[in-house]
Amino acid sequence: MQCTYVGSTGSTIRLARFATDDPAGYLAPLTPPDYVPVTIEGTTVALAWLFGNAGYMTIQPTATEIAELESELAGGAVEQERFLALAESFLAESGP
Repeated sequence: MQCTYVGSTGSTIRLARFATDDPAGYLAPLTPPDYVPVTIEGTTVALAWLFGNAGYMTIQPTATEIAELESELAGGAVEQERFLALAESFLAESGP
């Protein structure tokens, strides 16, 4: 599943969730200081990279899945609390 929304201001949100045979290999390149661990209840691993008007998050919700979220805002900053809430809502609504 993948959805992309481009708002009237040019802001974008991309949500994706897909199966993988190697989630550890997929997550391996996502290292600090760019990506940092974040807590999303019920997930195996969640890593986020937030800077200014952009945010990227890669999540391993189950043993055989990856979910990705990207947000780029035309104006303003990506707020961590809202980005995490978006991730939690997406995972709840797009169950395996």
